[in-house]
Amino acid sequence: MSALYFEEFQVGALFDTSSVLVDTDMVSRFAALTGDRNPIHEGERGIVHGMLLASLATGLISGLGLTRGTLVAMIEQHLRYLGPVRCGETVHVRVEVVSRRRTGNPEKGIVEYRFQLRNELKETVLEGNNRIMVFTLEHRDRKTEKQE
Repeated sequence: MSALYFEEFQVGALFDTSSVLVDTDMVSRFAALTGDRNPIHEGERGIVHGMLLASLATGLISGLGLTRGTLVAMIEQHLRYLGPVRCGETVHVRVEVVSRRRTGNPEKGIVEYRFQLRNELKETVLEGNNRIMVFTLEHRDRKTEKQE
């Protein structure tokens, strides 16, 4: 999918990411990186770290390519954990654009989207809202003019 500028984000638009298998190696590496070695996360059916799931959701959403080259900044993120994910399960993300608004700068706008991290049974195990700043078409046009 090609990147979207502010005006191209449509409220109500839905996007589904690819899936990722959360394995014990991934969980072990996350534990080593963060120092969170709580025994609840250990073993082939250990419970996956919540922040690992949030990070995976961010990566899966990024993999859609919606903001590749148009993202200015992540402004805000809210997360709510609804159920456990165990090692060996597969997850994917559904994204819905919920709002957008212009800023005082004509080259930047704010987009808010809701996301749901779902397990292989399509149960939502993590939900969140992200607010991001993205470039507008005016920014693209000015950038193109400068290059000519």
